[in-house]
Formats: sequence, structure tokens, C-alpha cells
Amino acid sequence: GTSVNSGIREDSDRNVEAMSAFVQNRFDLGRWTVTPGLCYESVDYERIDNLLDARGTDEIDELIPGLGATFEALPGTVIFGGVHRGFAPPGVADVITPAGGSVDLDAELSWNYELGVRSTPRDGTSLEATWFRMDFENQIVPASVAGGTGATLTSAGETLQQGLEFAGQLDSTA
Repeated sequence: GTSVNSGIREDSDRNVEAMSAFVQNRFDLGRWTVTPGLCYESVDYERIDNLLDARGTDEIDELIPGLGATFEALPGTVIFGGVHRGFAPPGVADVITPAGGSVDLDAELSWNYELGVRSTPRDGTSLEATWFRMDFENQIVPASVAGGTGATLTSAGETLQQGLEFAGQLDSTA
């Protein structure tokens, strides 16, 4: 007879405990509105590999500031902008090896900027144009050229993504 190899490849418990706290306030200053904010993120990781009888832990803490503002240039037309810190922590299996070791993979961090104008020149018509820029200090990408499932992750370092977005809407019933 033939036997089928049904060996267990992985048996692990992955635990993440995340805590978040934020404070922000909106200041209305006539035609200006300014909204500063600050967020604190704390992420604790634990990976237990039941096959290797190994346990590993890691922790990431981050303060994340942001500032947004609007200005009513004309009735029905608002100029808006913002600067915000971006933060995305890696997954448990990406920072802790099956043997319990720590992988040198920091959280993904960026500064995000936007500046735009939003207008409703008449009932049923809206227009919007926005410039955006995402300036990553540590973008996380697959380490292999092929990527895909099972690919390890690595810090790609600095990357820059920017562009323009346009939107418009015309309501034919207005």
C-alpha cells in the first residue's frame, strides 16, 4: 500500500494586543477650521510555536500626530489641507520567527500631505481636485521579486507616492 504524508507543517498561536488612544480638537475661527490631533498606538506581539516549543514576543509603540485645516474661500467653495503621520504595524508572523526570534522589521511609517479644493457652484453640481503626497520612511514590501503568499517581508526604506485626484458630480434631477 501507499501512505500519504499528512505531516503538520505549522502549529502556532499568534496573539496581538493593541491599544490606541487619541485626542483632537476642532477650532472654528470664522472662515477657517483647524483640527490638530495626536494618537498613541501600542502593539504587543506573541507567537507560540507548538511544534518547536518556542515562544517569542515583540512590542511597537508610536505617537502619531496630525493636522487638518479648511478655509471657506467663497460660499460653496472650500480649500482644505492636511499633514498626518501614517502608521501600520507588521503582522505577528512577520516580526517573530517560528523559533521565537525577533525579525528586524519596524512599523511602516509615512508623512501624508494633501491640498485641495471642493466646490458646489450650483445645486446638483460638485467638483473636487486634490493633490496628495505619501512620503514613506519605511515601506514594508515582499522580500522576493515574485511576492505572493509565503513571501517574507522587508523594509524597503524610503518611497514616495504622489499625484492628483479629480472628481465631479452632476445631478440631472436638480
